[in-house]
Amino acid sequence: YPHLPVLSILTKNNRLIYLPMELCDVEPIRSKRLTTDQIRILCDKASKPPTEYVQNIMHVRNVEQNFNDDPFVKAWNINVDPQMLMIPARVLSMPIIQYDQYKVQNGSKPGVWTMGNGVQYRKPAPFPKIWAVINMSPNLRGNDVKSFCIELMKRAIQRGIKRFSLPAIYEECGDTNSIIECIQEMVKINCDCKFIFLILPEYNVQLYQLIKTVCECQLGIITGFVIEKNVKKNMYNGREVFNVPVIEHLLLKLNSKLGGINSSVKTHSVIEKFFSRGHRIMYVGIDLSYPGPGLLDTGRRASVAVCASADDIPYRYFKQLRVQFYPAKLKNGQSLETIVNLKEIMIKLIESYNELNHYPPNAIVIYRDGISDGEFDTISSNELDAIRHACSNFSDAYRPSITYTVVQKRHHTRFFIENDNRPGFSNVLAGTVIDSPELISSSTKNFYLNSHASLKGTNRPGHYHVLYDDNNLSADQIQMLTYALCYTNARCTRSVSIPTVVKYADMLATRAAFYSKDFGAPAREPHDKSIHSIQINLSDGLAPDSIFFV
Repeated sequence: YPHLPVLSILTKNNRLIYLPMELCDVEPIRSKRLTTDQIRILCDKASKPPTEYVQNIMHVRNVEQNFNDDPFVKAWNINVDPQMLMIPARVLSMPIIQYDQYKVQNGSKPGVWTMGNGVQYRKPAPFPKIWAVINMSPNLRGNDVKSFCIELMKRAIQRGIKRFSLPAIYEECGDTNSIIECIQEMVKINCDCKFIFLILPEYNVQLYQLIKTVCECQLGIITGFVIEKNVKKNMYNGREVFNVPVIEHLLLKLNSKLGGINSSVKTHSVIEKFFSRGHRIMYVGIDLSYPGPGLLDTGRRASVAVCASADDIPYRYFKQLRVQFYPAKLKNGQSLETIVNLKEIMIKLIESYNELNHYPPNAIVIYRDGISDGEFDTISSNELDAIRHACSNFSDAYRPSITYTVVQKRHHTRFFIENDNRPGFSNVLAGTVIDSPELISSSTKNFYLNSHASLKGTNRPGHYHVLYDDNNLSADQIQMLTYALCYTNARCTRSVSIPTVVKYADMLATRAAFYSKDFGAPAREPHDKSIHSIQINLSDGLAPDSIFFV
């Protein structure tokens, strides 16, 4: 490139040397990892309500970047409209949420619903006969913990959870350095104990990750955590009461971890076949993520998580975890977003599905997170080839229909509704779909979907690109299916911002990052520029379709 400028670099001897730009790489910025408090403060500052968000946008447009006075804009005879784009949108109806003998047809608002008193889970889990509580808080006495467990048991029985009794084992361990030895010794003495509930004085990321890694990768123990302040009673209307929302949230997670099903969905007839019994569709979520600042080592790495539905609801999931190690410089045409062992991953997931259900899936619906527009063709083509080869490996005659959709959340598009009765703007409702040709790309079948109700700030919708579809889904079907899958999350009585299957893959990728934190990069030859992958093995004590990670 003889016409490109060169880089001038000052040496230690104060001499300038010149290097061609195309032979240089930019070293990534290595910043320190933020603490939990710093993340909370950052989120508070960054979360702006819709009206303030609109005002900031207009300030940038009209004051900071006044395009009307920009000489370059004038030279090219470009006009930037000072007003936001006004486009039509549709709001999809909320699916019916089904519990044991109760259904929610309309929540308090789209995307939000509540379980009434006495409503039981769709399939309550049988609670283990032997379970343990480990109290790590120096400020809680045994009687405080017992009172909390009694309240937990009372509400669990109301939700239909069977055989819930007080813990058979109670231990106090205030020393964080000896907690792993305490757990290992407890499990050794009580080999039937398969669930441990831990009470922490405050949230401790390192301790949480350490306990989860040991219990899930070595011991095969399901764990639950709660912090001290949520175990204590609080004053409410002049009397001391437990924090009921926290207890209900804990029970949602415990029932799911132990094999139960909190709820199922009943959908519109347009997509009813996707949630009816025996439809034989496997939903797959794929996520590849990188460690946060401060965790990068010289052998660059990424964690890969792929989860696949095991039942018709879908609610239970098989999972495969990997950690990928990258060379200092990639080969030409290779991407950081490449999942190198996807064929082997899909073979194992299809075999797990077949082993549990005694037949393979007729169709595979894939949601892929984390691909930029410029990598659509290469990544999707490589991954679809890997998935087809996995199907052929199962059987030469096995040809399931495949739908491959990319989910994008890292974009700057926002939608607002102008208030009718008062000045300002509000968030769009859960279920709002925008596929107006004025906004969406013409190169792919794509749409925006805001699937969740806002908790704080301005909603960020998901941007979905359907890159391959031989299930021949109509626009209505893929939009309604995507929205319905946002209602199957086990952790809450709200719809989530992206389909549960890819949300779970994202959670598992985070798990994989701390499972593999101590993994060393595999040895490679000096000229080896390939991406290496290592499988992360979970304990055989965990059920293959367990959602222990919620």
